[in-house]
Amino acid sequence: MLTMLTMPAIVRLSQLPPLGKTDGVKGDLDALTFTMGDAGWVLWEWDSETKVGFGLCDLGLGFPEIGYVNLDEVVEASRNLGLELWCHFDINGRFAGYEILSLEVPVWLVT
Repeated sequence: MLTMLTMPAIVRLSQLPPLGKTDGVKGDLDALTFTMGDAGWVLWEWDSETKVGFGLCDLGLGFPEIGYVNLDEVVEASRNLGLELWCHFDINGRFAGYEILSLEVPVWLVT
């Protein structure tokens, strides 16, 4: 259960498209950005039943990738590590999420 996420974060997540809905869509999309220490996630798809999101996953180790993340596991890790999980409501779109994580938006995502 997502006990450390605020209700606004849960509501925003529920507004993201379901998993698989944006396959092949290029350009900017609505997204929600989370950070925890040096790690960050920019999610643009969400399944509220499984609590799994899809998007950019960066554990802060220099190897960001596009993939799936279970937010229950992220919340648990933040508790175990004593790090706060931040939801950035002021960041709009997946390109802005890349920017907050200091990552370049891949060319294949733009064109």
